Amino acid sequence: MTTSTEQLKALAEAAKRWNLNFVMNMTDEEPCEVGWKDEDGCFYPLITVDCENYFQPSGPLATYIAAANPERILALIAENERLTQATQYLRATLHGFTIDGYDREVAIKALGETK
Repeated sequence: MTTSTEQLKALAEAAKRWNLNFVMNMTDEEPCEVGWKDEDGCFYPLITVDCENYFQPSGPLATYIAAANPERILALIAENERLTQATQYLRATLHGFTIDGYDREVAIKALGETK
């Protein structure tokens, strides 16, 4: 399955309301539950990860699923877009070119955020 950045962004936007932020049952022998924990500490499981049939622990995959939540995916895509724009600006500046429709302030801000 090949997914473009725009497709991944659309998928993350559609799933944004699902705040996967917690993993239960972190043992190698048991399935893990991925879900969200609210401010009161109540856990709401959404996904069961059971890798026993593949002779693999479930914990690492469950932790990855919780960490790669829609909010983080959108943040990574936004950072990539800022850095791509900054790189284009630097290349154009290096070669003495200007880019039509290019937002110089966005590039300068992105460059400042990478320090």
